This record gives sequence, C-alpha cells and structure tokens, in this order.
Amino acid sequence: MAAFQELVKKNNNVIAYTREFFIYGYKSRNDMTINSKRSYDNEKRRLESYLPNYIKGEMGDKGKKIYLDIDPRKIQSNPLFTVWETKSFTKYDCMLHFILIEILERHEDLSLGQVYTELQEGYYPQVEVDDLPDEMTVRHKLNEYVTYGIFSKKKIGKAFVYNKQKNPLEVLNQEALNSVVEAIRFYKNTMPFGVLGHQLEKQIVEKNQDDRLDEDSMIHQLHHFIFHTLDDETLLQLLEYVKKDHVLAFDYITKNRDSRRIIEGIPIKIYTNVKHGRRYVVIYDVELKSYFSLRLDKIMGFKKTEQVKDIEPILRDFNKLSKDAWGVYINKEKKTEYIGMKLYIHERKHRFMFRRIEKEGKHGTLKKIDENLFLYEVAVLDTNEMIPWLRTFIGRIVDIEGSNKTVIDRFKKDLKAMYKIYGIGEVGNEK
Repeated sequence: MAAFQELVKKNNNVIAYTREFFIYGYKSRNDMTINSKRSYDNEKRRLESYLPNYIKGEMGDKGKKIYLDIDPRKIQSNPLFTVWETKSFTKYDCMLHFILIEILERHEDLSLGQVYTELQEGYYPQVEVDDLPDEMTVRHKLNEYVTYGIFSKKKIGKAFVYNKQKNPLEVLNQEALNSVVEAIRFYKNTMPFGVLGHQLEKQIVEKNQDDRLDEDSMIHQLHHFIFHTLDDETLLQLLEYVKKDHVLAFDYITKNRDSRRIIEGIPIKIYTNVKHGRRYVVIYDVELKSYFSLRLDKIMGFKKTEQVKDIEPILRDFNKLSKDAWGVYINKEKKTEYIGMKLYIHERKHRFMFRRIEKEGKHGTLKKIDENLFLYEVAVLDTNEMIPWLRTFIGRIVDIEGSNKTVIDRFKKDLKAMYKIYGIGEVGNEK
C-alpha cells in the first residue's frame, strides 16, 4: 500500500476541502462528492496538519462527521491563511531555492553562465544526487524568481544579469516597523488579500527583536468573514478583467452543488454582502443581453473567450440600473418596486436609528409623519433582496406596504405567525 505523501501538487484541493468542511461542513467521508475516498483521506490529513486546533469530529449514524470549529471573535489572525502556505515542489526546486538565494546574496550582477558556474564548482560536488539540474532549468528558476520579486534582472552589455532584491523592510527603523505591524493587524482580517499582510507580519516579527511585536494585538473584529481568504485568488484574477472588453467563460458550481456548468459574461462589478459575507461578481451576458450575479466561492476557474468592440454602452446601462438595485439583482426589463415602511422611533432615546438608516438605507428616504413615527420609502428592483434588512426592524414596524404584494404579504404573514407564537399581537400594535 502506497504511503501518504505530504508534498502538495496544487492547493486547489486543499481550498476545496476547507470550503467543504467550514462553509458547507459537517460531513462524513461518504457525504463527500469531490474526488475519491482516498483523496478525502489525504486532504483530511493535510487539513489536520494545517489546522490542528480547529478540526473537530463527531460520530453519527453515517460515521464520523468532520468540521472546522472556528469562532472569528476569539482569534486575532485568520487560521485559514495557513492553506496558502502550500506550494508544489520537487527536491530540485527545494535545492535551487536555497542555493540560488545564497549565491546572489554573496555576488552581484551575475549572468546565467556565472550562476551556473558557481553551482557546478561550489555546490554540485557536495550534492549526492544524480541528474542535477542543467543550465536551462537554472534559467527557468531564475526567471521564475524574477516574476516573484525575489530576484531582479537587467541587461549589461549583451548579457542579462541577476541580483537578489533588497527587502524594503530593512530600511525601516524599529518604530516604523512597529507601526507597520499595527496597521497590518488592523486590516489583514477585513481587507481582501489579507494573507499578504499575514505573511508580511510574520516576516517582520520573526526578524525583529522587539517585545512589543510579540504582544497580543488589541484589535479584534466582531464581524470577520474568515472564509473570504479562500476566494481571494479568484478575486485577484477577476479584478484584472472587471469593466474590460473581455468575455470570460466561468466554470461554475450549480445551485445544488452536484454539477458544474460554463457561464459566459463580461465581469462588471464585485459586490460583498456585509451581513452574510458572500461575495459576488455581476456579469453581463452578451448574447442574452442580461445581467447575472455569480458567487465567488462557486467559481472554480475561468478563461478568456472573446473581446467585445465597445463596452461603454454596457457600463452606462449598468450604472443607471444599479442605482435602483438593493443587492446584486440587476434586470433592465423589470420596473422598480415600491416599499413603504412605517417605523416607531423614539426621537430622543433612539437617535442612533436615524444614523443607522442613513448608512444602511441606500437610496431610500426617511421622513417624519407624526411624533416618534417615521416613514421609510424606497424603490428597488427586487423586494425579495430587502427582506433580511426589513426583518431587523421587527419590533419597530408599525405598518409596511409595497407594490410587490406577494413578497409583502408573505412578510406580514410571517410576522403574524411569530406574534401568535410569542403572544405579541397583530401588526400595527408593536409600539
């Protein structure tokens, strides 16, 4: 029986399984539908080594169910950053990584030939392996590290020479470094690509002897969507094409997550739901002349297919329609729907509510109609998207009306059912 290999070929599977366990989670071995049962065992072992303090399991009727138990309120750094600390490598990759860095730390402006000579004369005789990397392999590795920013490359005469890039952090004094770490700790858990800040912080703390850097951060985020880091690579790649003239073919997981399909469109804008944490890209389907929203965590990849001649009319159309959107639903064929909600707000005791509605109410308006009684009005493309927000005013809603009778009636029916359960009374008697 072949032994389990820890060397990671790609981190796509690690991210996919992390998403399965944390977001969709609480699954047994037989519940998993991605890859084979043996792949499940291998990826579970990797996750257990990356996140040893967060992997939990419970026995059920169908076997042991594995899940990730992470409370974002109790952590200072996102433990899921660990899944990015994986890289496929061979023994030659590992060997060249350290040797090439050492050579270019000791020498400046070395050509490929000079680097290879250093390898042959100073290092290869000490390495007890057959079939050592040739000059072409060394060239590829040097150029790869140029793209990573580890090395620099310039032309002197007719030859290209290589140097090791200087770390910009080395020119900062200790006070500046402390300020950089403090800023990183403030932003890394809430901003996109926080893993970059995480790695930068680790580098500073490990290389600098200052007790203040080892202290626990005073910064904790209450609403911290740690799973965003799993989609950051997709987000980064998408940003290159947002509002550009390229049609992309998205490999997308269907609603029931049991299959995948290709969806084509031009990426127009990225949206984040600040309540639930889901992130979307709104795309424009050139053939159907319609807008669709795709969840970033369901995008498995994408590729360019074609270019459009003029994207400006599409962007102007989107900017006009999005002014009436409450969320990510954009439909040029649909008329706006009216919502009017009467709210009881004590003008002296509950002044914070005015600020909250101003911040969250988007393009809606709030006006006073009586003492401690206010009317919030808005026209949106889809009333359904407002329901989660409207629910947060339960206890203050005196009455609510809207042009989408189906949605409003369902909302009222749910309220009446809840009032009956708790013995509160009918809508309109909440004060």
